[in-house]
Amino acid sequence: MRSGVMSRTLRTAIKVVIPLGLLTVLLRGTDLEGVRSAARNVSGLSMAASIAVLLTLSVVQASRWQSILATLGTHIRYRAIWGMVLVGFFFSQLLPTSIGGDVARVWKLRQAGAPMARALNSVLLDRITALIAAALITAAGATLLFSLFPGVTVRYIVIGAIAAIAAGLLALLLAVRTPAFRYAMALLRGNRLATLFVDIVDDAAAVLLNPRTLA
Repeated sequence: MRSGVMSRTLRTAIKVVIPLGLLTVLLRGTDLEGVRSAARNVSGLSMAASIAVLLTLSVVQASRWQSILATLGTHIRYRAIWGMVLVGFFFSQLLPTSIGGDVARVWKLRQAGAPMARALNSVLLDRITALIAAALITAAGATLLFSLFPGVTVRYIVIGAIAAIAAGLLALLLAVRTPAFRYAMALLRGNRLATLFVDIVDDAAAVLLNPRTLA
């Protein structure tokens, strides 16, 4: 009985100490006066619009991630998925890179009962599908982008990025359909690291070759 209470107390203490430690590190390197000055120059309408955009993005991302997980055979309620996305948003803002948010999502999904490999692959594929969507949005708004940045370099970067994403997706779609590729993947399953790679490829094919999920 006492050990159970001590264990719960220790877990609670860790949950409190870690966020406080991260906030302390973050605040030590932050110009608080500059933050206050910038906040005074931001209108309430702009702040409300920013919050609305972020919440909308979280709703869309949760729907996309849930669809990917369902395609991979893991079914979790939307409310739980949305909560994981919000946790990921928090850690993406708190930590220096967005990788912290992805790690948090993997951790929360693992707590919900998903296998580690499935959790990792689903977050990776969520990133890949978001990258594809970003390429499509960029392509749709290329005319406006080029008018804002008339330099030739910008055009080369945008066109090159879109072409690279399209080529990578096409290569995957073609490769998974060839017997030679499937044979090579079967041979690789004897190695642990290679098996992880094969699982990622299989999950990527399941998602990206499913028209409903890709849409």
